Amino acid sequence: MEFVEGVVGLVPFWLGLVFLVFSYLGSSYVVFSVSLVRYFRGFGFGFWIPILLVGYGLFGSLKFLFFIDRPGVSGAVCFSDLPSFLVPVLEGAVGFSSGSFPSGHAVAVAIFTVLIVLDSGVLNRGLRLGLGVLYIVGVGFSRIVLGVHYLGDVIGGVVIGLVVGLSLYYIRENSRYAVELISLIGVLVTAPTLYFDFYQGLWLFFGFFAFYTIHSVRTLVNDSYKNTFIVNLLEG
Repeated sequence: MEFVEGVVGLVPFWLGLVFLVFSYLGSSYVVFSVSLVRYFRGFGFGFWIPILLVGYGLFGSLKFLFFIDRPGVSGAVCFSDLPSFLVPVLEGAVGFSSGSFPSGHAVAVAIFTVLIVLDSGVLNRGLRLGLGVLYIVGVGFSRIVLGVHYLGDVIGGVVIGLVVGLSLYYIRENSRYAVELISLIGVLVTAPTLYFDFYQGLWLFFGFFAFYTIHSVRTLVNDSYKNTFIVNLLEG
């Protein structure tokens, strides 16, 4: 708590606004939008969406299992400091009632960074890695600046995200039925969420089902995509 309060006290309002932007760069709006564009533009079989869904399902379950209270500290950007039209923007970044550990933003950006570094042709790999580290640090620190996470939440989230991202990337590269394996892992880690927050778990399950269906259909019409078990059955 003292660390969070110290950070918030050192960050001026204008810099807090910068970190508010960083926080949104680690949100599902950005992460999933980029992943959807990448997939539907036909970048091979680099299915980032189910890998990210595993991360969201895992940290959702862990938050409810641990349910550590959030710091409850007013961040460097307060509602009273903002014009009315920006209040919903701040609310979208800090208005969470779930547990504090782990930071969902940290988990998501760590997985997203792994995928960008290992599975993207933008720039060179060394530069992608350097920018990825800055991205993780910026988003993670923004959650502390906004007063919604402890340092341990962010560090734990990054570690979890790196482990999940690297493990599922390995499965994707080395398993014939990677879609099924990743989706099964996702269903297993998301299952506890159904007990704590049924609708959140239901949306995640729908995400896995929708991706599997769409990917199977795309595989039938374009063999550059990684086959699914269903497609192999249909094709004999």
